[in-house]
Amino acid sequence: MNRYFLIAFGMVAIGLSLTGCSSNPATGGKDIAFMSKDDEKRIGDENHPMILKQFGGEYDDPDLKSYVKSLGQVLAASSELPDIKWTFTLLDSDVTNAFALPGGYVYVTRGLLSLAETEGQLAAVIGHEIGHVTARHGAQRQAQGTLAGIGAMGASILGSIFVGPDAGRAIGQLANVGAQGYLASYSRDQEYQADELGIRYNGRIGFTPFGMSEFLEKLDSEKGLIAKLRGQAPRGSSYLDTHPPTPDRVVRARKLAQKTPVEKPLDGRDIYLSKIDGMIWGTLRNKVMRAMVLLRTKILTFYSVFLIILHFLILLSGSSPMARKMHPLVLIWVLKTMVALCETTFAKPGQEMLGWKALRQ
Repeated sequence: MNRYFLIAFGMVAIGLSLTGCSSNPATGGKDIAFMSKDDEKRIGDENHPMILKQFGGEYDDPDLKSYVKSLGQVLAASSELPDIKWTFTLLDSDVTNAFALPGGYVYVTRGLLSLAETEGQLAAVIGHEIGHVTARHGAQRQAQGTLAGIGAMGASILGSIFVGPDAGRAIGQLANVGAQGYLASYSRDQEYQADELGIRYNGRIGFTPFGMSEFLEKLDSEKGLIAKLRGQAPRGSSYLDTHPPTPDRVVRARKLAQKTPVEKPLDGRDIYLSKIDGMIWGTLRNKVMRAMVLLRTKILTFYSVFLIILHFLILLSGSSPMARKMHPLVLIWVLKTMVALCETTFAKPGQEMLGWKALRQ
């Protein structure tokens, strides 16, 4: 019995003694982590290709990718870790999502861009993910998970000593549930902290500090709409939830924004809407439709050139009866094709087919 007791006690003691502590400039608190910053960078480097594969790769729009990266770099430069290598990626996914990997990897989806309405809202989301990196939340969760697992194993051994092996397994299972709940709670605290850091970075570069609460309100509305469309009741919060209830985050973010003075804050609505204009919205079907529109635009262009050449050939052929009959018909088709081409090229997203309708009339 003494031997088992010493083993259990030693496991818990080892877990506590292995904990590394250092001051975090972003949070002002102590980091409890087993991995170094080089380890975090290695984890990010190793997982980045898998993230790209899982989410369909980067969105194929050089200008929009450059916009997201430049906005991210400005925000990162205002953080407490401006000198690490930051990588900002726009993922080709219609799911509303944003997340970060240790080592400076930040991801947002085109689905999230379609939900945001201003540059300040997007900056708040990117700032939130930067906050996860600067606060070293990934390393801290790994450390807390290790300690929670060691504690659960120790509880199982102690249970076996005092109440028998079967009851010991039951105690171990209960301890594991407790560990999960502790880690879920820890993650909720991380989300609140990342919200705070995102608001901080937003304010530092001149954006409205209310961008975070504005986006969270839109996110909550989207979740309610999706639940309604699926005929489901909005799900309440759970003890094991990793994210806090969105309404609670909205309230907290708004209070923090009120305490974050920014002189002449910007929201960048017009700039943002111009940047995402023409971005694909929705699923693969929308991408296929967009590709078809681009193909039809090319076909219309070649068709227009062909008809113009044909028109000039008829003019050069002289005043034969066939030329006199063909001339007005070809001229009408040239004009209709040019109109269809213009309507297809300059149409708003979702209205590109108007050009083909005009051509068939």
